[in-house]
Amino acid sequence: MDEGKLRTEMRGAAAMLVVGVFALNAHAQEAMWAEAATQPPSQTLRYRPMAHYVRYGGSPSGKFTRAEELSIEHEFAFALKPDVSLSVTVPTTYRTTKGRTGGDATDEDSGIGDITALAKIRWYKDDTGPIDTVRSSIFFGAEIPSGHEQLSSKSVDPIVGVATTWIRKRWGGTFTVGYKMNTNQEEEGLEPGDAKADAFNIDNAVMYRLAPEKFTMESKGAWYLIGEVNGIFETNADHEVMLSPGLMYEGWTWAFEASIQLPILQQVDHRPERRFVVGLGLRFLF
Repeated sequence: MDEGKLRTEMRGAAAMLVVGVFALNAHAQEAMWAEAATQPPSQTLRYRPMAHYVRYGGSPSGKFTRAEELSIEHEFAFALKPDVSLSVTVPTTYRTTKGRTGGDATDEDSGIGDITALAKIRWYKDDTGPIDTVRSSIFFGAEIPSGHEQLSSKSVDPIVGVATTWIRKRWGGTFTVGYKMNTNQEEEGLEPGDAKADAFNIDNAVMYRLAPEKFTMESKGAWYLIGEVNGIFETNADHEVMLSPGLMYEGWTWAFEASIQLPILQQVDHRPERRFVVGLGLRFLF
């Protein structure tokens, strides 16, 4: 084999390796609001801090006229094996409610909110190219009360669901269905799925890689445009559908994401309406 041909083949193999690494690091290609069927690489820890700001309307029962909440969620996910991972999400929350004690008074609460612990098992994987893939996982666990007087639901609420994630060339997406069984007896909650009614989540996300057009040896990362539709349907007949555009940059071992949620369908009688939600997040692999 002549030297030129050998060099060409070596560069091709190296480029394929780069593509493969980006495909494996699909801590990658996860939308912000939908649970994806992806895992951290085996024996790898992923830390994902996320800041969420939510503006609420008034309480249906008249307890308050407006509420705002800023939460910093700390998600830690560890892959025991290539197809099995565990995650824990701990939110630190600052909340203000106007008119809770009557008049125009503003009350403030801060502390640790309810903790979510999940196990995720990938049961299906079909890789049809260096990047192209279809993967499906089941996840299950529970939301565990933190015990905070105002920020905790004070009940252990089981969670189960299934997520399917696909990637084809510059396109990708996730479809997720989840179910949360609430065991508390509160008639009214603040967040969706926070009262005594059970809740179904249906999330659909589509991602498009803006750049690069193709991965090469010089690729340092990739930019993605993300569109999500996130629906929650509760057994007390409350339902809400949010449109969630976003942007993500994904490097070799870290990623940045930003998104906003806007309601396109709302019918809630047991909790305040969410006027809008803003999310910012980072992801790190260790």
